[in-house]
Amino acid sequence: MIKAEVIGAEAVQRAFDRFPDEMIKEMRKSLRRRTKPLLERVKSASPKTEWNDFATLKMKSKGGRVSSTIGFFGDQAKGIEWFKAYWLNYGTLAGRDPEHEFKYRVNANRHKKQRHGIDYENFFENAVKGQDEVVMAQVEKDLEQYVEQRNK
Repeated sequence: MIKAEVIGAEAVQRAFDRFPDEMIKEMRKSLRRRTKPLLERVKSASPKTEWNDFATLKMKSKGGRVSSTIGFFGDQAKGIEWFKAYWLNYGTLAGRDPEHEFKYRVNANRHKKQRHGIDYENFFENAVKGQDEVVMAQVEKDLEQYVEQRNK
């Protein structure tokens, strides 16, 4: 999952002081526009087309900060298919991704049956790797252009 926060440059901070509501609105607009191609990239990296519905973009604004989260989000209505996507991305039992932090640890040496499992593919992480800096650079550029237009 990628979390991107815009904490702007000095010009952006000065703009916040003058027109914070308009700036937050512009940040949300820019962040949504710049993360949509990344969302499409995540959907295309999904091994099954029916899992594309799980890839979504969530936006939050709080205290002058705007954040965007792209991830595989599911609910009870989508049920087992969301778990299949999660298991294939992060693996199960002994096939778990060692880089991912799981809530519950599995000790593969304890039980023979835990030595097997689904090997992780990291299709989600591979789709978004290194893209957060690209998106943030684009958003900052958009905001700088917006501030320049407002200052004219």
